[in-house]
Amino acid sequence: SEPVEATVGQPIAVGEQPLASSVVGDSVYVANAGGETVSLVPTDGSPGGDTPPLGARPLDVDGAEASIWVTTADTARPVLRSDRGSSTFSPLNLGFEAARVVADADGAWVSDPEGGRVVRLDETGAVVAEVPTGGEPTDLALAAGSLWVADKGGNNVIQVETDGATVVDTIAMDIDVGAIIGDDAALYVTDRDAGTLTRIDIDDTASQLTVPVAERPTRPEVGAGGLWLLSPNAGTVHRYDAETLEEIQVVDVGGTLGSLAIDQNDDVWVTRFDAGEIVRISLTP
Repeated sequence: SEPVEATVGQPIAVGEQPLASSVVGDSVYVANAGGETVSLVPTDGSPGGDTPPLGARPLDVDGAEASIWVTTADTARPVLRSDRGSSTFSPLNLGFEAARVVADADGAWVSDPEGGRVVRLDETGAVVAEVPTGGEPTDLALAAGSLWVADKGGNNVIQVETDGATVVDTIAMDIDVGAIIGDDAALYVTDRDAGTLTRIDIDDTASQLTVPVAERPTRPEVGAGGLWLLSPNAGTVHRYDAETLEEIQVVDVGGTLGSLAIDQNDDVWVTRFDAGEIVRISLTP
């Protein structure tokens, strides 16, 4: 892969302290930790807006065809669910503090770090399965037909069979496991303190490549011609070759960065945590 022209668009105001983001259909959903809201930013440039206050500090956001899901720092309302297109979120009192959420067409998975498990929710938000993983499961990724769990406590990556809701593999990692993302070919796991990224071949999980990357990398994203990472304090966005992890280019966005997401047009969206903004990076081959 070669560097391409990257144009940073005009900032769009979202809520205070945009911490996490996810593309669902033709919109970017942004979880604003400071303002306790979720912002909707249409990818076509049309006006969006914010939800009413959620009553809790959001930690993560994801969605699918019918629903949007938010995890929060409030143990009384750890997960919120909304019908897509609605600005009203309903709290789900699950009895534990959820960390991350990943959604699919039939519901969502949430992680329970203190309980050492992941929990499956159906489309209505009801608990339909609990999978003990041990350790401290934090980040989650759906890839290659499985749920992959980043176990921060045990420094493992755990594969969960989504149909049977059972653990089928545990991959020991020689890093401090952080964020995880994946596609049909590979998983990518960050070590935030060491500033490294590890690629795991899904067909041969013993085949792992670890390289130094951006300072204190956050959750990566795959798409738009590579693998993308933020260096939050430097205000830069980095693109890597998804197979070799060779750095291809760096885009200076400025500010303190919060999260990134890639839309259906291969535009890269980046939140500025300190400014309460999101910007679009448009790529021209």
